[in-house]
Amino acid sequence: MLSWEEGECTWDDKSACSACKLVVAPSTIPNAGLGIFTLVELQPNDLVGYGELVIPLPALPLTMDSAFEDYSWNGRIYGGDLSAFAPGLQSLTNSHLALMNIHQVKPATKQYENSVDSTPYHRLETIVDADIMNIPAGGELFTVYGDHWFEGRQRFTGLANSEDYLEAETLAKKFDKIGKASAFHGEYPWENDLWELVIDTVAVWNNRQSFLDILPQYQEVQRVTQLGIRSLYESQATRTMDELLGGKARCLDAIKPGPSKIHHMGAFATRAFRKGDTVTGSPALHSIKTYWNAKAQVWDSSTKSYKAVNETSSDQYALLINYCWSHEESSILLCPYGMGISYINHSKNPNIEIRWAPNGQLSQRADWFEKTPMELSKTKKVGLALDYVALRDIGEGEELTVGYGTAWEDAYREYQRKEGTSTDPSYYNGRKILLTESEQVASPYPSDIELKCHPNVMKSELPMDSSEEMWKQVNAQDLFECHILERQREEISDGSTQLLYVVRVRYQGDWRGRRGIPRNYLKWFSTAQKSAFRFPMQLPDEMVPRAWKDSYSKPF
Repeated sequence: MLSWEEGECTWDDKSACSACKLVVAPSTIPNAGLGIFTLVELQPNDLVGYGELVIPLPALPLTMDSAFEDYSWNGRIYGGDLSAFAPGLQSLTNSHLALMNIHQVKPATKQYENSVDSTPYHRLETIVDADIMNIPAGGELFTVYGDHWFEGRQRFTGLANSEDYLEAETLAKKFDKIGKASAFHGEYPWENDLWELVIDTVAVWNNRQSFLDILPQYQEVQRVTQLGIRSLYESQATRTMDELLGGKARCLDAIKPGPSKIHHMGAFATRAFRKGDTVTGSPALHSIKTYWNAKAQVWDSSTKSYKAVNETSSDQYALLINYCWSHEESSILLCPYGMGISYINHSKNPNIEIRWAPNGQLSQRADWFEKTPMELSKTKKVGLALDYVALRDIGEGEELTVGYGTAWEDAYREYQRKEGTSTDPSYYNGRKILLTESEQVASPYPSDIELKCHPNVMKSELPMDSSEEMWKQVNAQDLFECHILERQREEISDGSTQLLYVVRVRYQGDWRGRRGIPRNYLKWFSTAQKSAFRFPMQLPDEMVPRAWKDSYSKPF
């Protein structure tokens, strides 16, 4: 099996060559930019990487005129109805309709409900297809974009689709079967002429040049029969270890997501790093910050008027910007899509920092530093990339952190201050006695909480289970508004008493009275309209080109 030892390792950290299994490097597909390659042989059903974050995207018409057009996915793939952006393996992997060798599986961890204001999934997993023999070391990974992805883009007009490759393979197998049954089997001139006749005949009823171009030559028919049509292209989709371990590649699986003590999930080093080592690198999609504001307005040339980018009434930015970099003086928004980097948390004492990748590496184009935000917004190509560099020695398994910037810290501090002013309903839920409506005249409850009844209060007999667990089994929209009319004490079988309530319940549009309701069936909820924190990470001042600053260029 081919291994890194058969190539010349030119990385500064030589140990990375043996520890790394996945790298990003120039794709084997011409003009396709970057691709992902494996440094070890992968078997069917092997897990690739460590799982991806999935970020829901709002229905922004403008994204169809930006770099995000080629990097957003239909949300149904992830179990929802929204479009989504999966920074990492899903965004870095190319698609070749004859060589698809990996696919994503529905993620196991659902954090929140699907909405533009949430992160619906962590750990979107990718595995090697079960119907291939293996992916050789040095092989490029190809995922499924779907024929519609290619058909909807003019630059791919005339490209063979997946059905074309399947039909070509089927035709070759049928010809081989007929040839073996013929008395002339093995006679090259005859079989070669017959195959050419078959192709000429096919051209009559299927004259699409894209299909005719992928039909195998006669000498390739037997190979296609035995190994499939993908075998004709596999050698073209492999790079040598020398190519993959050169300076233009970056290790991708040096970061692994996991539970963090800082904030929910974090990024952790899969091996040790020395100060100055490049932990990983990532190309970045560019956009304009205001595009991702729900109330942004764009010019609609068809109606000759301005229209809202998003139909929601929220004045908030989309969740996406929390995973992107920007600067207070610039309209530019940079969204990196390297594996695991979206899990890197903030620290005032970080152990890694971001730097611009060298010109020519990871698609980095130094001339883009001279372009204004307006000029950059007009191109869909990727031309910017970040390296993540160790600021000190980092141990294996240590959480990786980066500085989000003082502007981010100030914004988050202000967000916490505002959110902290609302009433915490848990305090009132911890009190056993509820005040009646008449008692609340003199001692009212805070105006930003309200009392709800569990749906079970409308049953003829209350279920025995009145624990906290029953509240987890209902949705917020199924709860009933209710008011306390009276408190009553009732003696129970063991001679003790329990406190019960007479309540008025809003049920199917009418108010209904219910007696004998235990305290556990009544719960306070906050009515405060909490906003989600939305603020991009801040590029260090020294990384922001002068041309990107809105005070220098014409404001966008």
